[in-house]
Amino acid sequence: MGGMIIVTGGTGFIGSATVWALNKRGEKDILIVDFLDHPEKEHNVGPLQYEKLIGEYQLVVDNKTPMLIIVEKAKPAPRPDKPKRMQIMIATAVLSSLFALLAALAAERRKNTV
Repeated sequence: MGGMIIVTGGTGFIGSATVWALNKRGEKDILIVDFLDHPEKEHNVGPLQYEKLIGEYQLVVDNKTPMLIIVEKAKPAPRPDKPKRMQIMIATAVLSSLFALLAALAAERRKNTV
């Protein structure tokens, strides 16, 4: 790829999998930016190859003045995006029944016109 790759959230499940995939491609010039606030995160980055891990979200770019980036921790959504399975199943059953009824009516109409 060329140049350092910065992976934010690199100690979590998805971030560490991203670093792992980059390692598989031969990339090792990687800066991981994340907090090691859980033992599982330490386990996630253990086998990975990376240049540096910083946990205070402080990045230095091209020898310019350091920049502090504060990232708010993720919060659960007030309304999860997960579909309500039972409502979807009922709606599917109702629509399937209506479609079957319309198909039966169309077939009956054709039979009566012949």
